[in-house]
Amino acid sequence: IEKQKKGIETDIHYTKEQLLELEQEIQYFQAQIEQLFATAAAKDRNEFCAIADISRKWKDTEIKLHHINAQLQAGHPEEIELADSNTLTELKNKQFVENERKERLTEEIQQLRSQIALLFVKQEQLEASGLVSDLKLQTEMQKERVKETAKKWASIQMIKQVIRNKLERHKKVELPRLLKTAGEFFRPLTDGSYKTIYFSETDNSIMVMHCDGTVYHAEELSQGTCEQLYTAIRFALAVTRQDWASLPFQLDDSFVHFDQERLKRVLDVLYDLSEGGRQI
Repeated sequence: IEKQKKGIETDIHYTKEQLLELEQEIQYFQAQIEQLFATAAAKDRNEFCAIADISRKWKDTEIKLHHINAQLQAGHPEEIELADSNTLTELKNKQFVENERKERLTEEIQQLRSQIALLFVKQEQLEASGLVSDLKLQTEMQKERVKETAKKWASIQMIKQVIRNKLERHKKVELPRLLKTAGEFFRPLTDGSYKTIYFSETDNSIMVMHCDGTVYHAEELSQGTCEQLYTAIRFALAVTRQDWASLPFQLDDSFVHFDQERLKRVLDVLYDLSEGGRQI
């Protein structure tokens, strides 16, 4: 699991580096787009669309002007009415204003056409370079890597939860049963001085209760009593972990710190353990 975790962390680090490179490239293209808008004298896309709208209005104006000129040349009644309702000076002023507006719109249209042509060239260059396609491909590959990493992470989380559940069951069920059996060995080993062994979840330590009700941590016991506690837990493990066979039990210099009384009591316990045919 640790190896998988390190591998996943490496993949995540590599993915972050790739994402950082992609973000930098995105920022570069955003800067290119802003530069293109600046070339078109447009602050954003909305302003660019507004310029296009002006171009359309200019075309509409040209159509209207063409229609008016045709009417004037044909000498229709509408032209006569227009001439009757305005003086020659007023008509010339209107014509002058419209000509100025036409020239201004024509100039703007030429600029817009140049900018649009430049944008098309830039777009073709980007497409021809293949950079956009490469970025799209890299993005899809990164997405797949993130998906695989997420699957591995989910698997590790599930394994961690199984381990937690197993440890919790051990604390709640198996460990209390083991310590209860160990207490049955610990009482005769200590000649009844201690009566209970239990596990403290507060600090994850072994606790023992004296016959007078005083509770001690294992490290607070004397060396001889502490080794008696250790011996009792070993005996309990031998008893509770066997299924159908009495497996041999091996001891090597386990009672070197016992006095004569402790040694006599532990030999009595060993005698009781060997009654079922267990080899010690």
